[in-house]
Amino acid sequence: MSFMAVFCCFLCLIQFGGSAFAQGVPGLEGKLKAVFLYHFLQYVRWPEPEQEGPLRVVLAGDTPIETHLRQIAQSRDVGGRKIEVVQSLSPEDWEVCHILFVPDANWSEFETAASHFLRLPVLVVSDTTSGGEYLPSFRFFIEGDRLHIEANRDVLKSQGLKVSSQLMKLTHSEGGKR
Repeated sequence: MSFMAVFCCFLCLIQFGGSAFAQGVPGLEGKLKAVFLYHFLQYVRWPEPEQEGPLRVVLAGDTPIETHLRQIAQSRDVGGRKIEVVQSLSPEDWEVCHILFVPDANWSEFETAASHFLRLPVLVVSDTTSGGEYLPSFRFFIEGDRLHIEANRDVLKSQGLKVSSQLMKLTHSEGGKR
């Protein structure tokens, strides 16, 4: 499926109230999540020092998102800024990025350092189903056959990140800690 086809699915989210069909087509869920991560780069503003140089996305472990996100990064930019995709399980790498995607399988490793990340301007995104103490900035979840996004407004505020109202309209809202 081409980037354009997946992008069209993203645009359909506006019509369907923040969800996209994610099941039934092999690999579609990973492609949709990669497109969402790309759009998060477009619709989130980081504090002043983070507004120069490449936009860095760190993937904390193996994830089907990686291939799709690398394809996007090779063919797209955000406001003239290149997108850099790195896979790393090192918390030192997690601190120096714009978006940190933590797959559900690695959420417990991240959660040990979560309180530190809540103060950094790092957009933490996950598909965790964990009932742990901390929530990511944005969480992907499947309900029925649709991919949804949950936004944690308290975490976003504590990180000093400004999210466009257009993006927030596509999300479900959640408060801070569980």
